Amino acid sequence: MEKIIILILEDNENDIDLIRYELEKISSETVFLITRNKNEYINSLTNNEPDIILSDYNLPDIDGEEVLSLLRERNSDTPFILVSGTIGEEKAVELMRNGANDFIVKNNLKKLIPTIEREINAYKSRKKAKEDHAELIKLKAAVNQSPTIIVMTDIKGNAEYVNPRFTEVTGYTLDEVKNKNPRILTSGEMTDEEYSEMWNTITEGNIWKSEFLNRKKNGKLYWEGATVGPVFDENKRITNFLKLSQDITDKKQLIKELLKEKEALVASNNELEQFAYITSHDLQEPLRMVSSFTDLLMKKYSDKLNEEARSYMNFAINGAKRMQMQIQGLLTYSRVSTRSNPFEKISLNEVLKEALMNISASVKESGAQIESADLPVVLGDKYLLLSVFQNLIGNAVKFRKDGIVPKINILATDTRISDKIEVSISDNGIGIPEKDIDKIFFIFQRLHSQDKYQGTGIGLAVVKKIIEKHGGEIHVESVLNEGTKFIFSLIKGSL
Repeated sequence: MEKIIILILEDNENDIDLIRYELEKISSETVFLITRNKNEYINSLTNNEPDIILSDYNLPDIDGEEVLSLLRERNSDTPFILVSGTIGEEKAVELMRNGANDFIVKNNLKKLIPTIEREINAYKSRKKAKEDHAELIKLKAAVNQSPTIIVMTDIKGNAEYVNPRFTEVTGYTLDEVKNKNPRILTSGEMTDEEYSEMWNTITEGNIWKSEFLNRKKNGKLYWEGATVGPVFDENKRITNFLKLSQDITDKKQLIKELLKEKEALVASNNELEQFAYITSHDLQEPLRMVSSFTDLLMKKYSDKLNEEARSYMNFAINGAKRMQMQIQGLLTYSRVSTRSNPFEKISLNEVLKEALMNISASVKESGAQIESADLPVVLGDKYLLLSVFQNLIGNAVKFRKDGIVPKINILATDTRISDKIEVSISDNGIGIPEKDIDKIFFIFQRLHSQDKYQGTGIGLAVVKKIIEKHGGEIHVESVLNEGTKFIFSLIKGSL
């Protein structure tokens, strides 16, 4: 039940009782605020929002005119009813001209309830209208100041309203487009089928989203990303259509430039990979000759060389062998992009089994303990994924701590991306210094000397390239002297 707050200004207790007795017949729940003098009246106005005020005319320190004046000074249109038995009709009419809503004689209080209900209803209607008007003003300000282009049309698609942002972007004012179809912006670059699809969608009561290439008043073209939809009345009938859009010309241009740069970068990378492949392939033969003849010289003339010369020959032989390994690594790196098989469903359990067979000698020599959960089926190239597992498990074995048995754990988990799984390979090895974490996937990056840990510095670069070729990502977590975990994602083979 709605509550009515009634402020009564009266200093006669008997009259207060009579008024309250009469008001108890009101069907709504009532709250009475009784004030007997000027200060109580002012305090009550300050601290409350009464729905109606009932006031005597003659009070010890204030009269009815001042009571009404204090109320209206607050810009309040709360209904004010004079309840008095001491003033004449002429004074009552004067007060009503000054803003009082009605006058009731104390000996006729039966008129009080219908008068109160009438005035409260009128007051609440006025209050609701003011609130609605205030909301309308705020809404209008928001629409006029919106950075979004707003167009309202009738059910035939003719413009009824456009906001200032529309004028700012297109150059057309409301007067120029009113009662006209927004196709005045048509650039000639969009097909009739696109417009028909939009019209069919919105007239069926649905939302349509797309991009338009439009033409401004000055003839310049611009792109807008638009959402168009119907406006319904209370009976669910379409009364208007509303289009909200943004000028996305700069965004489209940026995307175009980025795509152009991407194409150029892809072409450049392809050229570099081809160059790396051809160069490394062509270098193998002369390097093989250098290595072979240096080896032959060492075997044939070793007894005729002093210790220093033999040391130099060994340096040359070892250098040639390392160069051969690096060329082989470079070939492998370039082949990731230039030579791969079509993707198919691959069992990672089978890939792991084969990888462990290929590195069984180092696993056996180190005494490594390798545990693996059941691994899923993925989409990929078996040869390339075999290289990933061999590299990562081989590194876990290689970079072990002295005197500590390597422990390697392989897990697979689902990701929040429905078509991806994550594989992790963790170890208890030497770990990676935090400052070097960002370097390890770059080609030819080595963190240790050749004497301590042999290698080319290409393996992890190859792994990263393979994972990215498979539509995944790879990252590493490591704590120095505690261990390392490589985590990479692959596409599920069930799709």
